[in-house]
Amino acid sequence: MTAREILTADRFLIGLFSLNASSGIAMTTVPERWRVDWEDIVAVAQLADQAGLDFLLPLMRWRGYGGKTDPRGVCMETMTHTAALIGVTRRIVLLTTAQTSILHPTWVARAVATIDHACAGRTGLNIVCGWNEHDFAMFGAEDVGAHQRYSQGEEWTIVFSRQIRGELPFDFVGKYLSVKGAHCSPASIQPGGPPLISAAFSPPGRAFAAKYCDILFTTISSIDNAARHTASIKEQAEKFGRTVRVLTPLHVICRPSTAEAEAYYHYYAVEHGDDGAVENYITENASAGKRELAVAMRLQKKRIAGGFGSFGIAGSPRDIDDQIIELKQAGLHGVSLSFVNFRKELPYFLETVMPLLESAGLR
Repeated sequence: MTAREILTADRFLIGLFSLNASSGIAMTTVPERWRVDWEDIVAVAQLADQAGLDFLLPLMRWRGYGGKTDPRGVCMETMTHTAALIGVTRRIVLLTTAQTSILHPTWVARAVATIDHACAGRTGLNIVCGWNEHDFAMFGAEDVGAHQRYSQGEEWTIVFSRQIRGELPFDFVGKYLSVKGAHCSPASIQPGGPPLISAAFSPPGRAFAAKYCDILFTTISSIDNAARHTASIKEQAEKFGRTVRVLTPLHVICRPSTAEAEAYYHYYAVEHGDDGAVENYITENASAGKRELAVAMRLQKKRIAGGFGSFGIAGSPRDIDDQIIELKQAGLHGVSLSFVNFRKELPYFLETVMPLLESAGLR
C-alpha cells in the first residue's frame, strides 16, 4: 500500500516520532536517553515495521538546545535518513520533513519524488514553516516574521505540489517565491502526490493545514483540548471541500505498574530534567513571536522536559491503553509515540499495549 492509502484510510494510526534526533523529544540528563546511533535506529525501524506500526516521522533541527545534553544537537537530515531506511523496511510509511524557509520547493520535489519511487510510494512530506532563528542563520535565510510564515508556506506548497504531481513546466511569481519553467521528473508515483502533513500549533498553521494538507500534526494539552482541535480543523477543512486527519505526538512511559511509570516520569523529567535546555527552548519560542506559548510553557516544565510539551501518558499497559482510547474517542485519528529510549522501551509497549488496543478495535 502507498503512504496515501495508509495514512488516509479510516483507521487509527500509530507511528514513531523523532528517531533521527538525539534525546528524541525528551530533555533529560539520564544516561539511557536516546543517543541516535544508526544501529539502534535500524533496529527500532525494523521492529516497528514488523509489528505493523503505520509510520516513522523524523524531525528537522539544525542546532540543538544547549544545556547539559544539547537535545537534538545530533539530528540526521530527514531526506537522506528516510532514503536510508527504505532498504531495511518493507511496509511502514517513511515520512520526511522539509522547512519552507530554508529548502527550495523545486529541490524538495525532486528529492521526495526520488524517495517515492525507491520505496514504491511509501513516503509523504511533513511541511514545517520554520521559526527558529538559529536555523535561519545557518543558511543565511531571513525570517519573514510570525505573521507571514504561513503565507510563505502557501506559495512554497503550491510550487512543490504542482511539480511533484508532474505538471508541465510552469512559471510562478509570488511575494516570496518566483520560479521559471519549474517541473519535476520523475513525479510522484502516488495519484495526487504524496500525503502532506503540517506540523502546526498556531491558528495560522491550522488554517494552512485545512487548506493544503492531509494531516495536521499538532500538540494537545488535554483530552478536552484534543476534541476541540479536531472539531475545529474539521470545520475549517470542510470550507475547502477537504478532509484533514489530526494526529498528536505522545511521550510514553509504560511500566508494569502505574506507580513505577509515574516514578520514572518524575525521575527523568524532574529530578534529571535538562533545565538549561528547557529554558533555551522556552526563550526561543518567546523570541520567535510565541510569547503566550512561552508563558504557558514555564508553568509546564515537566511536560517540556518530558517531551517538548507534547501530551504525556504514564502508567501500566492498561493505563496507556485507556488513555489512547480516550484520545481516539475525542476525535483524534492517530498518535506518534516517543520514548526516552526507543530500543529499550518500544518492545514492552508492543508486547503489552498493542494487544489491548487490538482487543479494543483500534488496530
